[in-house]
Amino acid sequence: LSVRWRVVRALGELGDDRAASSLLIAMQDADPAVRAEAVGALGRLGVAAVVPSLVTALRAEEEGEVRRRVVAALAAVGSEAAVDALVESLGDPGPGLTVADLAAALSAAGDTATARLERCLGGQPEAARARGCAEALGAVGGPRASTALTGALRRGVLEPDAALSALGRAGDATALPIVLEHLADPVPSTRVAAADAARALLDPKRPDGRAVAPIARALAAARGRDERLRLARLLGRTGAPEAVQALEPLARDNDDVTLRTAAIAALGDIAPAGQDRVLIE
Repeated sequence: LSVRWRVVRALGELGDDRAASSLLIAMQDADPAVRAEAVGALGRLGVAAVVPSLVTALRAEEEGEVRRRVVAALAAVGSEAAVDALVESLGDPGPGLTVADLAAALSAAGDTATARLERCLGGQPEAARARGCAEALGAVGGPRASTALTGALRRGVLEPDAALSALGRAGDATALPIVLEHLADPVPSTRVAAADAARALLDPKRPDGRAVAPIARALAAARGRDERLRLARLLGRTGAPEAVQALEPLARDNDDVTLRTAAIAALGDIAPAGQDRVLIE
């Protein structure tokens, strides 16, 4: 390792704000490893005054590892200016970065990031940034994220697939009704996204009978074997006794062994509700 890298590492380990000026100089080093170490050290210091330099680096830097360190440093500082820079990058992450990298950083930035992402979806962002803000809110999770995502979906700011995927990641079960609304959507990818989101939000250990009827209706109208399999498994995820009636005929179906197996497994996810008869058969 270069002497310059070792010096930068030592400055970062001091934890003294007075090292910031030297670290800012090291951000201009010809060696990407030195630049990355300098950025990481600035992030650990958490000094808001360095944010403009970090933002400049995020826009000008071409090395992926350095850019990832810049993103982490901005999230560690967590000021409004730092969060704004991360949100602005969601529409076009650039070299070496993905929307997932930015979403993970924003999820670590606390309430400042949540509020900024809510404003993003509360306006009329262009499509790529809207998807990025949705993914970041999904990573943040919780009721606030679900409320913002649901509102954006209702207003047409977000495409259904992006909104549903983010709602599933957000993990807030209060969003389940809007997810279930899309199980019978005319668009196949939306139906898949809705089923995946519902699977993430349902837990057999917390039975939820309100999901059974929408899933059963979607199963009756299912288009294709894969969709029937997905919905049969989803009935088990409800954990609700009401799902047994819809699953029993599938568990007796001798024409499709895979579907029959899925239905039997789903019956096993549900607490005792009379399904032992068909299982014994």
